[in-house]
Amino acid sequence: MTPTQNCDHSKTMKMRSAVDAWLVLLLAGSVLGVLLLAARVIEETPLQGVGALLLAFVATSVVLMRGFPCYYALTDDALLIRGGIERWRIPYANITQIQRIWSPQGGPAWSARRLRIRHSKGSEQISPLDREQFEAELERRIQSCQRDSEV
Repeated sequence: MTPTQNCDHSKTMKMRSAVDAWLVLLLAGSVLGVLLLAARVIEETPLQGVGALLLAFVATSVVLMRGFPCYYALTDDALLIRGGIERWRIPYANITQIQRIWSPQGGPAWSARRLRIRHSKGSEQISPLDREQFEAELERRIQSCQRDSEV
């Protein structure tokens, strides 16, 4: 099978990341904590207060740049992952395993209920809003690719 050959002629399926409230609260609480610390420190030591504000700004920027938008798409021949400014393209032919996991590890996911996608170059963790539906459709498209490569 050539890299440009289509495996499945279904429409592209796009799904956003599921979101865990506890994760959002943890991130927001961390930024708020630094802002409160900065407000308290800025009166006594302005330079340290400005440093804390800068830290809060940088941390918030990194979260926003890496986390928004966060979605996953199943195209004719590949899984596309978008996590902010980062993008991954994993051809179905390269996917070796799909595993349901629970993990708070960093990655293009806003929920700890995830799918670990193992492929020829490593693995990615994603958290589609409807994990079961997304997994079933991904499996179907992978099988379609395998049938096409055997022909």
